[in-house]
This record gives sequence, C-alpha cells and structure tokens, in this order.
Amino acid sequence: MGSSEDNLQKHFRLHSRFIINGLLGTLWVTTIIMFTLIIVGIYKIGWGIYFEFSNNDTNGLIAILDGIEVIFLSPLIYLLTLSLTKYISATRPEVDSGDPHSNPESKRKFINFAIMEIMNVKTLIVGLFISILTLHSLKEILLDKSTSIPILSIVSILSLLIFYYFVLDKLAEKLRFPD
Repeated sequence: MGSSEDNLQKHFRLHSRFIINGLLGTLWVTTIIMFTLIIVGIYKIGWGIYFEFSNNDTNGLIAILDGIEVIFLSPLIYLLTLSLTKYISATRPEVDSGDPHSNPESKRKFINFAIMEIMNVKTLIVGLFISILTLHSLKEILLDKSTSIPILSIVSILSLLIFYYFVLDKLAEKLRFPD
C-alpha cells in the first residue's frame, strides 16, 4: 500500500511541476504582451499629443485618454497569471505534510504569505479597474456619448469597486500585520 501512495505522490509532484512550468512560461508571454501594450499606449499618447497641438479638435485628447487606458489595461493579464502562479506554488504537493522534508508550520506560513500576496494583487487589479472605468467614462463624456442612465450605472459600479478596493486593502493589511 505504501508503494501506491508513493506512486500517487510522485504523480502529484509531476503534475504540479508541469502546471508551475506552464504558468511560468505563461508569465513570460504575458510580460511580452504587457510591454507591447505599454508601447502601444505610449504611441497613442504621442500621437494624441501631436494631434492635439496640430488641431483644435478633441480627438487628440481622446487619443491621449485611449493611450492611458491601454497602459492601465496592460498589466491585468500578467497580474492575474502571477497571482495564480503564487497560489498554485503555495499549495503544491512538494510542501505537503506527506513530504518527509516538509514542515506543516512552514507550509501554513507559505500559504498565508501567498494569500497576502494575492490580496495585494487583487487590490492592485481593482485599483486599475477603477482607473480604467474612470478614464473610459471621461472619454465618453468628452465624446458626448453619455446619457444619464449610463452615468448612473457607471457611478454605481465605481462605488462598488471603490468599496471592494477598501475591503481588500483592509484584508491585505490584516493579513500583513495580524494581531
């Protein structure tokens, strides 16, 4: 029976390494995507500044806001993949209590640290969503596409996101500095 459990642990470890290596590869891909989007955002901002000074239309300002919005969007997929990698690496079988080199207290600390890091990333993502929604709303107002109903819905979504941001921030702070 012990051989069967060892074989199962071996398969869990192999699967865990496969997932972690896949996520690390995905982190490289998302890093490239993030920097590409940052370059696109900087290009849009530069084009918007040029267009704003060469023309008195609001298209330059809209292009600048588009560029800033793209820059704020760029790290989202990277941050999602990073937090997923941290969570999976914290719960991998190599740090399970079944491993003879493992300590249950160190695993608990490792998982608590990973949860704290994930809370920090979630807080950052919600902050980015607030910024993106605000920029998008400002762009809609400048283009005169907004009416009272979408403005009220955007304000209510922003209010919920701001509330969620403060809840996540307090939770991350509580995890960082437990009583």
